[in-house]
Amino acid sequence: MLALAACVMTVGTAVAAGAPGASPARAAAPPPVAASPRPAAARPAGPVVLLGTGGVRWDDVSADTPTLNGLLATDAVGALDVRGVHDGPTCPVDGWLAVSAGRRAADSPRPAGSPCREPAAQGATAGGPGTVTGWAGYRARAAADGRDADPGLLGAALAAGGRRVAAVGGGAALAVADRDGRVPAVWAGLPAGPEGTLDPGGDAVDLSRQVRAAVASGADLVAVDLGTVRDVGAPDGAADGPASRAEQLTALDTRLGLVGGALPDGATVVLASLADDGRAAHLQVVAAHAPRSAGGPALGTGLLTSRSTREDGLVRSTDLLPTVLSRLGVGLPDPVPGAPLAADLGGDALDRLQRVGDLDRATGLVDRLAVPFVLVMALLEALLLAGTALGARAVRVRPVPRHRALTLLRVAAVGAALVPAAAYLADLWPWWRTPAPGAALGFVVVVAALPLTLVALAGPWHRHPLQVAGATGGVTLVALGVAARTGWRLSPIAAIGGQPLVGGAAEGSGDPTSALVATGGILAALAVADVLRRRGASPARQAVAVATVGLAVTVLDAVPWLGDDGRGPWALVPAFGVLALQVAGVRLPRRPSFLRLPGVSRVEAVGATARRREPLLLPGLAALGVALFVGLVTQDGGTAVPPVALLVLVPLLVAVGAHVLDADELERREAAALAALRPARRR
Repeated sequence: MLALAACVMTVGTAVAAGAPGASPARAAAPPPVAASPRPAAARPAGPVVLLGTGGVRWDDVSADTPTLNGLLATDAVGALDVRGVHDGPTCPVDGWLAVSAGRRAADSPRPAGSPCREPAAQGATAGGPGTVTGWAGYRARAAADGRDADPGLLGAALAAGGRRVAAVGGGAALAVADRDGRVPAVWAGLPAGPEGTLDPGGDAVDLSRQVRAAVASGADLVAVDLGTVRDVGAPDGAADGPASRAEQLTALDTRLGLVGGALPDGATVVLASLADDGRAAHLQVVAAHAPRSAGGPALGTGLLTSRSTREDGLVRSTDLLPTVLSRLGVGLPDPVPGAPLAADLGGDALDRLQRVGDLDRATGLVDRLAVPFVLVMALLEALLLAGTALGARAVRVRPVPRHRALTLLRVAAVGAALVPAAAYLADLWPWWRTPAPGAALGFVVVVAALPLTLVALAGPWHRHPLQVAGATGGVTLVALGVAARTGWRLSPIAAIGGQPLVGGAAEGSGDPTSALVATGGILAALAVADVLRRRGASPARQAVAVATVGLAVTVLDAVPWLGDDGRGPWALVPAFGVLALQVAGVRLPRRPSFLRLPGVSRVEAVGATARRREPLLLPGLAALGVALFVGLVTQDGGTAVPPVALLVLVPLLVAVGAHVLDADELERREAAALAALRPARRR
């Protein structure tokens, strides 16, 4: 983690100074990174070529890998999320299965510490038909996982569309096999080294000959397994055993250059690192170059993206199946979560390298920091609850210090409720490049939360607790909107977002973001209803206002340019409907209790006071309960919805409790003082 900023500068300098290497789509060497790329539209149409590898990150790109370095000058590049089914690093079989099925799929779980199983295929002759080894087991495992993965979907769809396929290597055969595990044309590729490593002694020239033969066979799709870089801790210069990671990268770069020389100029070429190196989960290298065709727009120099992420520079392995099919003019037979690759063309090569490198470093750090972040939040909220109980106990002790303590508790609670929103805004500053990223993230979150807290507490609504809660919800919504429109999208690197390395959302905003939108929107609508109630508006008018706010929040949550939440409206519509009905005076069968904690009678007493003083509190809690329940059962990672919502809701309930406790005690003392004056007046 040390000197991340220095690492970025070092890699960038290396790219700028790196020797030009051969592009996978050309026989000639590309220009240096700083040169202007040749327009992709000038190239004639040709086959689609998928070059698969593994264990390659953008931090590996330097002058020592001239072919990879050259991609920054000729191709659209991105960081590839290869997250599989199992926890931990993704194995090569898992990555190739994701291409085959268009969904996350995996080999059978392996014992801790055991190596990944290598993909393999059996064929009688070079270029003849073959079958994937262990195919029945892959299909059975996919069916047992319950993720609707269909290994063989790509091969079956291409066959149904009259497209021919060829595979070079075991992983490539796995990707293009049909549902029976059969491949029409298979070449052996190169064998792996010890422990599945990429063998630097493999004959890269022979691999290029096999690829040339596969292209010459007339296949519309040629898949090539270049081998996987595996980090097995081998020392540099070891006499025997697995090669070091650096040696494997050098050999891979050589293979990539020679294979690129075997491809026709008009080919659509996608290079994808489909697996981790075995040490830790990372975002991987992906690059693509394609002429403009009926199957999609040109993919020239720029950043890759897709509708599945809507994040410049970030795509998923599940995007490769729809990309191949769309480029070959074949429709999707079944819905899949991925989408064809597209490119935001233009820009500087060093900026692109920093962008994809930032995505990998930031997501890797957040993967490790997310749990401590949430634990600290939970501890803070436990302290706030304890403060509420102590405040309830001290209502008759020294009123001035107690008033100050409750005011401080209220401010702290509102600030805590805004920490999730601040976590999204914190990503507008590159904390991951600092020498101490964890401390930097905490500092930036606190700094971002301070002005948000001031806004939530400083308006004319500060005298009414539900309006303060609504202002907090509104500020959260604005913060999410700012984060969505100023560079980073909502999920990739927020400390409570749907990070790619932990299985983030397959499309649009992540489930944690959905939880924040629902909570913030309902609280904002509740505040509007409270304002109207205090002004004497009829229940019907309050209900119309709630419905209007609900409609606006639902639309903004769904539109692609902001929320892009495909499933969030499923929870928002019924939740706002419940709130509008209750505000209008319609009684529902049940309502949630307010802070009914077993054995904590003082907190329950605060809840009773809050129910009496704030009649709209229970309708708001009922609506939130509906939103969280629907989100739990409909979202892909729905189990994250209630905990994230509670990160906002619990502190706000503490703030409401502190406010009503203070106000109730003040009124009680004023009433006691007036009662004491009456006898004096009679005398």
